[in-house]
Amino acid sequence: MSTNPRGFTLIEALVYLGLFALLIGGTFTGAFNVIESSGRNQAHAMMQEEGNFIVGKINWALSGASTISQPATTGSKLTVSKYDGSSVTIDINNTDVEIQDVVNTTPTVVNSTNVQVSNLVFTHTEATGDGIDPEKVVATFTLSTHAPNGMVITQDFSTTAYLRR
Repeated sequence: MSTNPRGFTLIEALVYLGLFALLIGGTFTGAFNVIESSGRNQAHAMMQEEGNFIVGKINWALSGASTISQPATTGSKLTVSKYDGSSVTIDINNTDVEIQDVVNTTPTVVNSTNVQVSNLVFTHTEATGDGIDPEKVVATFTLSTHAPNGMVITQDFSTTAYLRR
């Protein structure tokens, strides 16, 4: 009985196939996780950009403000009169933030359709007579978006603007 040293046994072939399947399965799993993570990171970065843009628009509306008409204390609508005589209104309409000023008589949506805005709250605090706490407006809101895999990503944003007198 002679043995053929150049061939594989059935057991060896099955072991090699099993190891190859584990290697390919691990590679596909790793690649899928990298692609999915990339989509989540891209959605989060886009949402961060949107939030920073809305915060910038709120700060722009409050720059040069002479009086705050709305809210008296807390509300979802901000109406500001500026020193140059113009006025700016920021409000939430469903899941969109809208700005209306003298130039744009119709409200302009400032967020994209990729994000939804919720919990927009403006808190107006009057100045104390002692001069320690100046008049300010605090704006807070929550943005949410969907990652490519359907996961909902949310983030809270806040800004504080002090008014000069």
